[in-house]
Amino acid sequence: MQIIEYDPKYDENIKELLIELHNYLIDIDNWHALVMKPEFKEGTFNMDLRKVKNQEGKIYLAKDEENIVGLIICIVDEKDEEDILTNDCARTGVVLELVVNYKYRGKRNWKNFTTKSRRIL
Repeated sequence: MQIIEYDPKYDENIKELLIELHNYLIDIDNWHALVMKPEFKEGTFNMDLRKVKNQEGKIYLAKDEENIVGLIICIVDEKDEEDILTNDCARTGVVLELVVNYKYRGKRNWKNFTTKSRRIL
């Protein structure tokens, strides 16, 4: 398995992984509050891309042969006035999305995958 940086040629694979994640969240939502609206696929993908662009983010993909089987999207938090006045942390960040295709869960060591995100955060 290879860990690669974002490449637009995998946009459809990324969107499918985001749908897989959201479907999983819907399945475990005991309150039945989550839904999958028709605009979810494009809207979530575009929202995540904007955040990556605007907040020094990165997208890493797990590639097994020619299949994209995992995705991690992380961004750097924007410092507000309180952060500047109260802490000395150089950068903090957030993992927006972390998805591994259900067929690959538990079958590989995913440590290298998550290590990539920690390097930028």
